[in-house]
Amino acid sequence: GDGQIAIGIRMAKRLDLRVGVPLVLISPIGKSTVFGTAPRTRAYKIAAVFDVGMFEYDNNFVFMPLQDAQIFFSTGAGVTSLEMFVQNPQNLSSVRKNIVAAIGTQQSQPLRLLDWQQSNASFFTALQVERNVMFLILTMIILVAAFNIISGLIMMVKDKGRDIAILRTMGATRGMVMRIFFLNGSFIGIAGTSAGLVLGLFIAKHIEGLRQLVQRLTHTDPLDRKSTRLNSSHSSVSRMPSS
Repeated sequence: GDGQIAIGIRMAKRLDLRVGVPLVLISPIGKSTVFGTAPRTRAYKIAAVFDVGMFEYDNNFVFMPLQDAQIFFSTGAGVTSLEMFVQNPQNLSSVRKNIVAAIGTQQSQPLRLLDWQQSNASFFTALQVERNVMFLILTMIILVAAFNIISGLIMMVKDKGRDIAILRTMGATRGMVMRIFFLNGSFIGIAGTSAGLVLGLFIAKHIEGLRQLVQRLTHTDPLDRKSTRLNSSHSSVSRMPSS
């Protein structure tokens, strides 16, 4: 409704707010007076507290009706930004071209077009670094496992020297003997890969039960989202004391 806003659960906890308490918002766009520019302030009643699970939204975003926002920020009948949703988020090049062709020549003011990858560049950079590090770690794990299999086969060859000599005496060729050990190593690799795949799928399917088990044993939540904190000393949102 008019004069009502919705804030994130992190902001509500950080500023000690709850539903029904008024919140004073300060706009950097103010009125010019003889003493300078006075910022515009207005109290809004908190109608809802949302929790989307993302710290940036739950800690910094305030939602209000469009008409109230236009009055508060002095935008008239216009808006400062538009958000569009596409069916295929990966196909951005053609969508950007269509948007630029549609509005590029109809606006006198400069416009800036940001897609979801550009607006979350730091997040994608962190994911790329994590992907590269995980690839390096998994490569090292595979190399260690391969060396273990190779060393095990070398020890097996040394232990089976007499058996190999008997096979060669009976007419077995070098290729036949090598195929025996290659099949042995392949069986070890396939068995280990299958066991790891089954174990990984089991952990992924029962991750919540395993989390609760670890929480009961260690009395701590390993996936606690509240462990992340931000410094909120410089905040442009203040709480107005309730009457």
